[in-house]
Amino acid sequence: GEAGRYNRANRSLAHFVETSLPLMMAVPLAGFVFPRSTFVIVVLLTLGRIAHMMGYVMKGYGGHSPGFAVVSLCCAILDGMLLCATLRVAHAFS
Repeated sequence: GEAGRYNRANRSLAHFVETSLPLMMAVPLAGFVFPRSTFVIVVLLTLGRIAHMMGYVMKGYGGHSPGFAVVSLCCAILDGMLLCATLRVAHAFS
């Protein structure tokens, strides 16, 4: 019912808050080295987070899976971009 939708919306918002701080730190660092790629990842991440929230609220548990998959993939790609940037800087100073 409505109470369940409200609770799921709050839970999805809590997931967003939990993951937002690492993203706020990763996006500028990756964007400095890979600006266009980071922009695309952030757009996809935003769409995935919206799909996560809408799926969780409208369909319940399991409805958030497509959005969660997109968000997880984008975070993994962003982490890989940070690793590449770190290795590039480490190689430049060695």
